[in-house]
Amino acid sequence: MNQKKIRAMYRARTEFVLHVENFRNIDLFQQGIYFLKFQIFNEDEEKVYYANPYHFETRGDLEASDPRANFHRLLEPQIFDENASFVTKTFFVRYAEETVTFRHVIKFRTEVDVQKLHQNNQRMSMIFDPSRPFKTNQFVENEFFLRVELYYAQPPQHNFVRAANSAEIMRDEVSRYANKFKCVQTKLFQINRSLQGQSTFIPVNFDREYTSICMATLHSSVIDFKFTGQLSSTRVKIHSESDDEHESSHTFMENGILVEKKTRLDAEA
Repeated sequence: MNQKKIRAMYRARTEFVLHVENFRNIDLFQQGIYFLKFQIFNEDEEKVYYANPYHFETRGDLEASDPRANFHRLLEPQIFDENASFVTKTFFVRYAEETVTFRHVIKFRTEVDVQKLHQNNQRMSMIFDPSRPFKTNQFVENEFFLRVELYYAQPPQHNFVRAANSAEIMRDEVSRYANKFKCVQTKLFQINRSLQGQSTFIPVNFDREYTSICMATLHSSVIDFKFTGQLSSTRVKIHSESDDEHESSHTFMENGILVEKKTRLDAEA
């Protein structure tokens, strides 16, 4: 565990609310088990800073309150703290034009450094001066990104007919899938001026053999400001399959935010 300290910083606490409404099959090449993964992040030349998904709920989806097995809810949605991501419920797609209702509402939170607006010492109230929107709102031009990944796995092959006709059997099979899912497509969206308070409709289109669409809306706003006296980082280490200790994708926690150090290839790109 390494501890680092630097001078005091002025930071803006930022909130994102992601509403994932539904997923529609347009022309998927084959039947299969799917889910979607969402991450929000910003970056500089050296690091990627992931917003923390700290809460989610499902609103208005009647299937979510039904305890019976359902092809559109084989596994429950969840948050993964280790990579600051949210994954939707897992579902089985069988038909053309099939629509899967999500209605997931996920809250993400992060912090960004507030840059000084002018060289001299002006009052912080100038930040909110409506008569000078260009100069006094430069700090809100930070660019954030929404990454959406589509994951796929084949339905069980040894008893496909039984599983395809019984949601309960399919759910039991999928619950044992573990590492069978693979990411088949990734979409990246740049969210400009998100700290000014934005509401953005995002149709997530997947193409080629996975042609489909996910309807989502992203809301964002600065909710608070704070001084932090030091910037502390805790490096997280794990063991690989060969039991050699290494840093997991150069990932560590910095003031409660998951941070990933860029590799040389990432920086050059």
